[in-house]
Amino acid sequence: MEASEEGKSGVNAGESIGTDFVPPDVRLMMERIGQSGSEVWLVGGAVRDRLMGQAPKDWDLATSLPPEQVMRLFPRVLPVGIRHGTVRIHTRLRDVEVTSYPGARLEGILADLARRDFTINALALSYPEGALLDPHDGRADLDGRLLRAVGDANARFGEDPLRVLRAFRFVSELGFRIHEDTYVAVVPGAAGLLTVAGERIREELFRILLGGHASESLSLMRDTGTLRTILPELDDGAALHTIPAIGECPPRLGVRIAAMLHGVGTGGCTGSPSGTLNLKGAVLLAEQAMERWKMSNRQIREVKTILCNPLPDEADEWSDPEVREFMVRAGADFVDDIVDLAVACGASEPGQGLPAGKGRILHRRFREQRERHFALGLGDLAVDGEDVIRLTGLERGPIVGEILRRLHRKVLEDPVLNDRKILMDFIRKEYHIEAMRETL
Repeated sequence: MEASEEGKSGVNAGESIGTDFVPPDVRLMMERIGQSGSEVWLVGGAVRDRLMGQAPKDWDLATSLPPEQVMRLFPRVLPVGIRHGTVRIHTRLRDVEVTSYPGARLEGILADLARRDFTINALALSYPEGALLDPHDGRADLDGRLLRAVGDANARFGEDPLRVLRAFRFVSELGFRIHEDTYVAVVPGAAGLLTVAGERIREELFRILLGGHASESLSLMRDTGTLRTILPELDDGAALHTIPAIGECPPRLGVRIAAMLHGVGTGGCTGSPSGTLNLKGAVLLAEQAMERWKMSNRQIREVKTILCNPLPDEADEWSDPEVREFMVRAGADFVDDIVDLAVACGASEPGQGLPAGKGRILHRRFREQRERHFALGLGDLAVDGEDVIRLTGLERGPIVGEILRRLHRKVLEDPVLNDRKILMDFIRKEYHIEAMRETL
């Protein structure tokens, strides 16, 4: 739909959404810009979310006021994209991006919306009237749950290849289908992702993974070659099993990243050692991908922990000490993710992972052990290194550490032993220090 004069601009004269839903700090911002004599519009995601009946999360403004003058109006402003006319205004509650456009009246805002990625984001509300400006039929695409690029899709993806991932993010988060012309443009557009910074890919990918339609989105990414572009370590055959497993995982980021990377270097989705041809090599490839996406060291450690501790088929038959030993080795914070990954792999590929029934047993047993507050680490013992030194006369060193580790193994066998008097008596009776010096 072309937009030129007011009669063809997409301003729906009978439709006024109003601005009552805009939070006070953003309304004050719009009022201050408006008082300068410039136009100001609420644009993009906030308008889209409002029309969809959802609470807006991101607030963006467009104005005819030049960015340098916008910066003079507010005390806390960052010139995050000033080359493109964008600054970020900080309030006590949020950050708001304000983009300046050249020209005035409808010409300026229409030029701004024409540069937006998808029609559902090329929407604007006037201030203070709250009249909807919809030059690209975004409202109709919202109603039809359709994702369509503004104008020429190839041009839009060429301007910023990250928009390819944004398309799949909207599929995952909103359950939209991609318009045929836009879908066709994704294939050549995906190659441009090789030039996009890893942290930008990471942020979109995380949102894709946590969406309610993640498996559908990732399947489209596989079919268009987009997944291979950002994750070459995962071949298409492995992706066939890995992608369904992601959808079977609860929407927790760590376990969904692990599910996506679980098939890297293995030829499929695995949930137990029997399906992992080379676990160490697979984890190294997964770490390589996570570093490329600039994930934090903490996030990488968490995902590696999940990947490095696959559950054997007989895990549901473990004794209580074996359950506790696994919790100590893997970390009590990660055992539920490990179980959920194994169950997800079992659901997506017969013969792999764990059946759901075994998963429920393990969840229950891990929960029971947590409730008993057993000693997860040496620091949870009822005695410490100073106690050992005072009792034995030893100096600080490896022998003291070995005594504590042996005590910890005893406590894992029987948590009742984690009592100061019991452990001190155990040291007195069981450890001959001089003999230990000779053997360690």
